[in-house]
Amino acid sequence: MTIKNKYKLGLIITITLAVILFIIFLFKAYRIDRAMKKDLLATEIVEEIFLHNLSTSDYLLTNLKRAFIQSKAKYDSLEKLLSSGDMEFGEDKDSMNRLKKNYTKSNDIFRDILELDKNRGAYRKENYEERRGILISQFLVNSQLMISSALSLSSSVKSDIERTRKISDYIELIILIVLITAVIVPFHYVIWSIVKSIIYLQKGAMIISEGNLSYRTNITKDDEIGGLSSTFDNMVKQLELNTKSLKQEIDINKSLARLSELLIKKAPLNDISSTVLKHAQELTLSQYGFTGYIDPETDFLVVPTLSEKIWDKCNVKNKGIIFEKFTGLWGWVLVNKKSLLTNKPQDDQRSVGTPEGHIKITRFLSAPSIIGETLVGQVAVANSERDYNERDLTIIKRMASVYALAIEQRRKEDELHDYQTSLAEKVRERTHELTATNKELEREINIRMRIEGNLNELNKNLETRVKKEVEERRKKEQMLIQQSRIAAMGEMMGAIAHQWRQPLNAVSIILFGIKEAYEYNELNADYMEDTMQQAKIQLEYMSKTIDDFRNYFKPAKEKVLFQIKRTAYEVLSMYFQQLRNSSIACSLNCLTHNESFDNFLNKPSLCEDMEIRGFPNELKQVLLNLIHNARDAIIEMRQKDTTNVEKGMISINVDKDNGYVYISIRDNGGGVPEEIKDRIFDPYFSSKEEGKGTGIGLYMSKVIVEESLKGSLTVQNIEKGAEFTIKLSC
Repeated sequence: MTIKNKYKLGLIITITLAVILFIIFLFKAYRIDRAMKKDLLATEIVEEIFLHNLSTSDYLLTNLKRAFIQSKAKYDSLEKLLSSGDMEFGEDKDSMNRLKKNYTKSNDIFRDILELDKNRGAYRKENYEERRGILISQFLVNSQLMISSALSLSSSVKSDIERTRKISDYIELIILIVLITAVIVPFHYVIWSIVKSIIYLQKGAMIISEGNLSYRTNITKDDEIGGLSSTFDNMVKQLELNTKSLKQEIDINKSLARLSELLIKKAPLNDISSTVLKHAQELTLSQYGFTGYIDPETDFLVVPTLSEKIWDKCNVKNKGIIFEKFTGLWGWVLVNKKSLLTNKPQDDQRSVGTPEGHIKITRFLSAPSIIGETLVGQVAVANSERDYNERDLTIIKRMASVYALAIEQRRKEDELHDYQTSLAEKVRERTHELTATNKELEREINIRMRIEGNLNELNKNLETRVKKEVEERRKKEQMLIQQSRIAAMGEMMGAIAHQWRQPLNAVSIILFGIKEAYEYNELNADYMEDTMQQAKIQLEYMSKTIDDFRNYFKPAKEKVLFQIKRTAYEVLSMYFQQLRNSSIACSLNCLTHNESFDNFLNKPSLCEDMEIRGFPNELKQVLLNLIHNARDAIIEMRQKDTTNVEKGMISINVDKDNGYVYISIRDNGGGVPEEIKDRIFDPYFSSKEEGKGTGIGLYMSKVIVEESLKGSLTVQNIEKGAEFTIKLSC
């Protein structure tokens, strides 16, 4: 029975006993009221009998008419009271009958006396008086008996009142005791059962607060307390499961934090591979496992970290750590780029079995390491102490993601190192070539002087000489173009350094955030996933910068159709960070389509009506030279006029009109002095201080535009600066 039903039952019993007690109170009041009425009637009868006897006695003694009338009135009154007494004293008939009998007898005697008085003349005086005296004596005796009967009746009524009161009091006391017992005992039992259960629950809460989550109350009652106990046990059970899950999550975060620490310290890839395998085995309770990466040159799987247990127990012939063919369950993961979980590998349709001498695989779990759509490695574990589940699969996937970042980071670092080494070697080679070229130019100048001295002789072979001179000039111009490109290479290296500084700082902040989150126990799956995604974006951005730089210096073998606006955008996207660090704003404006770009994170839309055929890298070199000159002009103007606080501005405007594409590069660097404006495109002419300019940048830009791109390059001064305009035919 539930506590609620027990309470209802106790309440019903209490109300029932209270109603019974109330009825007894009413019955007691009724009986006492009736007894009081009988007592009052008995008292009146006694008084009337006394008055009747008194008036009758007065008449008998005085023989007065007044006394007779009073006696007659009292007689009528007493007659009525006795008639009422028959109804009220039904329980006490003996006393009432005795009273009425004496009353009747007294009346008979009184009538005899009246008859005697009426016939007084028929008696002798002494006989009359004697007879009358006898009758009066009888009347008085009988009157006394009447009074005695009336007093006896009154006493009986009083006794009945007292007896009624006592009986009612006893019944009330018994009912009250029963009521108290019926109320207190059940309620005490209910309260005690509640208190006892609360004590059990309090004890359980104290035990749980001490860390023992295996405690259960085990209260099996079918009432509310039992339900509360069952809910309490379920809560503790769920808390125990959540605690275990949280502990596993903490272990995962610790493992990921350790891997992040290795990434920060730039640990060798083999060390990171070993750490990934170690934590993957510990977190999944696996006996065996391996981690490996894809060799980008051969696409073979290299497994430097086969667990020692596998290597010691594996008796496969010609075993090694490089796998050319991807077979079996682990090969299926690499070929399909999908994770795999099986607790019965022998029954899995994707399995092809194991070679002779291989250890027995009872359970298998693996996930590929992927960057974008590119497969870079694999993490696999086997033979756990228990069946693998979805949580284990999530752990391995997260480990594989971190491992993929580590592999990609090491590859990018190796590529950057190789490229820096190659670039340094090329710079040395080009410098040597430029030195030789300068010597050749000096020799050529001497030759020209000798040629001028022998002009007549040259005129004889003019056509041959002109062709030879044109060919030699073309070679020299090519060398100057290459020299200009090498000079631009230095500018590009500076741009790359600026481009990389922000993502490197971002990666550093991300790694520091991981460390902080680990120290404050805030490292969870969502945080780690978001952090890894941010780091991946930064690394992909750095990789794209290197690819853009590589494409810029890749020699073009034939002309291609390319977008003017996209080409200008790519130049600014490589150079805008360096301009920003020099407090110079830059923008790209398409006047034809009324578009403007000052954020170079998203590529602009294509403009098919602004396409030309040529060498895009050469146009990039021209734009880079013009942007570089504009930047130097703005910086030089600031140095000359320190009061000028106006922000530098470089804008590239692209427009199309009448079959021509116009590219204008505008700045607010003060413009070109009028006295040298006609000479700025001459070779080896520079308006910069000695040692700061070669004098070939604008010359080579004009040569490239006019001879390679079949266009024109002009300059004009505008308000606060200069404007270089490139005109090209679509």
